[in-house]
Amino acid sequence: MSSIAIPAVEHNLLNTVDPTYHVGFLEKRATSNAPNDYTPETVECPSIRPSIRQASELSPEEAAWLPQRSNKTKAPVQDLLSRLIINNFDVDSYMRLVGDNATLLPNIGLAFSGGGYRALMNGAGALAAFDSRTSGSSEKGHLGGLLQASTYIAGLSGGSWLVGSIYANNFTSVEHILGLGNDEDAIWQFDETITKGPSHGIFDAASYIKSIVMEVADKKAAGFNTSLTDAWGRALSYQLVNNIDGGPGYTFSSIAQDTTFKSGDSPMPVFVADGRNPGELVIDGNATVYEINPWELGTFDPTTYAFAPLEYLGSDFSDGRVPTEGKCVRGFDNVGYIMGTSSSLFNQGLVQYQGTKGKLADLLTNLLEDVDEQGSKYPERNTVPSPKTTLTNPLYLQTTSPPTPTLSATSTPPAAKSPPPRSSPSSTAAKTSKTCPSTL
Repeated sequence: MSSIAIPAVEHNLLNTVDPTYHVGFLEKRATSNAPNDYTPETVECPSIRPSIRQASELSPEEAAWLPQRSNKTKAPVQDLLSRLIINNFDVDSYMRLVGDNATLLPNIGLAFSGGGYRALMNGAGALAAFDSRTSGSSEKGHLGGLLQASTYIAGLSGGSWLVGSIYANNFTSVEHILGLGNDEDAIWQFDETITKGPSHGIFDAASYIKSIVMEVADKKAAGFNTSLTDAWGRALSYQLVNNIDGGPGYTFSSIAQDTTFKSGDSPMPVFVADGRNPGELVIDGNATVYEINPWELGTFDPTTYAFAPLEYLGSDFSDGRVPTEGKCVRGFDNVGYIMGTSSSLFNQGLVQYQGTKGKLADLLTNLLEDVDEQGSKYPERNTVPSPKTTLTNPLYLQTTSPPTPTLSATSTPPAAKSPPPRSSPSSTAAKTSKTCPSTL
């Protein structure tokens, strides 16, 4: 492979349920778990074959994880409320009502908006203020501990870069990711431009670009569609994952195996992406909004109302299931690629290099031509020429049992066993009739 095999960076700070905790011990990020670094690979399927499920309830994995997380949020909630000045509110009485049943506490969700690096940095300031590990954040009247009290943390575009970077480094703190006063230890090296790459001596600009070109080429040679998002996601990874090799084997689904997340010591990260129909260049305001979490990709929107297992993204799902004789694909959900999928406005910055000379310009031109070729060759699976993301939607043309529903302006959402806590039924009634888009 073209990537450089270098041990994982040890810039990782574990979370704790102790709201007074600020600085802790270091631990390596979870082992890279993609079978072939950045290139997805066909593997044997697990004994329970991956399948598409209806969105009538939370996934079994999330449902099992929630009580663990609820128990870990109780102490931070009590500590935070005791420091805030809330008139006519008795914190002790409230916590006595909760008692040992932490599920009575509200599920708090933090959301970080899009807007590129500006959104990342603005969000990082807020996240640091919400984090009890940040120096001074837990003083009276401050909001330190809100992060530890939260159940969900969501990001879109630049917001997803923030959330993705924190989780790709084992739920580290913003203070720690900035280097704690030592710039050389900082994971975020934003003074190193994304077009030239890191300047630590292992790479020069030419080697950096060549590495990205080779990784994208390897993925294409393995038979998988590629787009500008591949190059963009790999470049982002050098700034957000680590500046050694960009973590080519780090997948978003591997977060589910991280010790801090499995034990409920950190909130559940959720990325957001819009769906697009074949031939649709402009994403309209009525687009289906998809979520990507460590277990699944899907949506509660009645136009699709289904989820696919993220670890096996790229597998051939037929009638909602990988066929008995079929193989599975792993490694498609590279964490940088998923962050790139959530950020679609990057093309305005990268496309300006078209028409210029150099390896980056050649890479971008070739990828744009490749999107052109794929759009005309496989119109039912890809978007027509566009530098935006072309992540093939595993839910496109899939049938669940009962079939994936659509919703017209006069119909109502399908009945659910119980309303999912993260669904938005009030927003679905205005949806016009349409089918599940093929790309995100």
